[in-house]
Amino acid sequence: MLYFSFIKKGAGLTALLLFILMASEVRGQDVKVDGSLKINNDFYNASGIENRRESFTSRGILRLNLTLFDQINLPFEFMLSTQDSEFRQPFNQFGVSPQISDWLTLHGGYFNTEISQLTYGDTRLLGGGFELTPGDFQLKVLYGRSKKQTTPDSSFGRLGVRSQYMYSASIGYGDQEASFISLNLLHAVDDTNSIENDSLYFKPEENLTASISFGIKPSDVINFNAEVAVSALSNDINSDKLDDAPNIPSFFFTPRTSTQIDGAVIANLNIKPSNTWDFRINSKWIGPGFVSLGYAQLANDVFEITGQPTVKLLDNRLRLRGKAGIRFNNLRDQKLATTNRFTGGLNVDWQINQVFGFNTQFNNNQIVSKHDRDSIRSNYRLNNLVISPRFSFTWLEAQNNINISYNYTNSQNENPLQQNNNKNITNSINLTHSIFLPSQWNFSTNFFYSNADLSQSVTDIYNISETVGKSFLQSKLRLSVTLGYSSTSVQDISNDRLLTRFRASYNTGSYGQIVFNFSNNNFTNDQLNSPDYNELQASLDYKINF
Repeated sequence: MLYFSFIKKGAGLTALLLFILMASEVRGQDVKVDGSLKINNDFYNASGIENRRESFTSRGILRLNLTLFDQINLPFEFMLSTQDSEFRQPFNQFGVSPQISDWLTLHGGYFNTEISQLTYGDTRLLGGGFELTPGDFQLKVLYGRSKKQTTPDSSFGRLGVRSQYMYSASIGYGDQEASFISLNLLHAVDDTNSIENDSLYFKPEENLTASISFGIKPSDVINFNAEVAVSALSNDINSDKLDDAPNIPSFFFTPRTSTQIDGAVIANLNIKPSNTWDFRINSKWIGPGFVSLGYAQLANDVFEITGQPTVKLLDNRLRLRGKAGIRFNNLRDQKLATTNRFTGGLNVDWQINQVFGFNTQFNNNQIVSKHDRDSIRSNYRLNNLVISPRFSFTWLEAQNNINISYNYTNSQNENPLQQNNNKNITNSINLTHSIFLPSQWNFSTNFFYSNADLSQSVTDIYNISETVGKSFLQSKLRLSVTLGYSSTSVQDISNDRLLTRFRASYNTGSYGQIVFNFSNNNFTNDQLNSPDYNELQASLDYKINF
């Protein structure tokens, strides 16, 4: 009964399974099939309160990789769900990126790849393209629809979006891990013919971004790479054309009165004199008017530089990693105030001997904006310290692991009008002891405590749990039971939770793995308006790799 509802609503999955069976018949010939299938069923029920999620949901994910003639790789992914009792078409965003040999990759349907850091990277396209990388030569060409038209919704104050089409290309030569040079281009334009001019839609845009990226590796010690880019963005392609603009083909770009032009630079330097230490410097300068529609979120009006030294000592048993960087905006004094950011940190990991080691991390972050108005001025500081000793030893003829983690966080906004209401000091400690017996029994004890001292309240959280597990049938069957208790108190109000959890997994080998999880959470509240309640959750999963 668990899978009948799923198969009824996802008949397409059955067809896909038949496809796998047929493809496997030619596995020994010129077509090879491998992949995975995962089916998940979740059950939920609550008493004392209304259900906070669906009582039953079922999902299926099928991943396929077809290899043709040992040269062409075709990856596929299909997803089906009975969420909200609806069948979801798995081909809404279907795409393939087959790799033919080691120098040709094709793209079709929905896909995204990276041209460069400042032109095209994470915008998803519906279209096609190819990437040629024979030897040191590289050529990439992509084209597709980057935005689908959506209608406005005045009830939510949401404007409509026009269809947008985009092409991007790159040509280069060299080894991307050493010395290379590439010319990169991106062009995106909204389709004004998709709708008539309407104030409920965003104004149509056109974007052209060009860059040159290069790398230099004069020796094994120094590696430098950078990208320099220029972008032009017309905020409204219905605006007038510039009379004195150069004669540029319309498919390339049309300068208008609404066009803005700006530049950007990214540079990285890596110095590695030996295997025991290295130093990296990463920097970027992105002008306030620089826009590349090839990235969904690319921050502009920013300069940042970060240094990251790494040192390895005592035969790599002691590792030191540092980080310090600054970032600020208002590059051309176009804003009333400049926001400065500082981030710094140190990570120390030392494995003193086979029994004892520890890790220590310290991070400091600051955001300062010296605005003339006190209500807008900010001076936010965050300090975080983590100390984590660890022990690993043999006791009772069994392997024992003890991990302790102490976390201290102190944050405060020193705004003159808000500094008394923004204090946040948190101390927490987490202790875990695990023991693995030769008899296949294992025990894990966990204790957690946290104290958060806020401006208006104090919160304490306690949690203790014990997990007992055992392996059977030559470790094919694994069973575990967890009992836990937690308490959360805010001022004089507290709530308690009693947790019971059971997990069973059976690995059939070539026929896949079955996992069953069951948990029951019983909540008790002190507040009169907050009732006691109980939540039961269960899941049955099946996964197979083929």
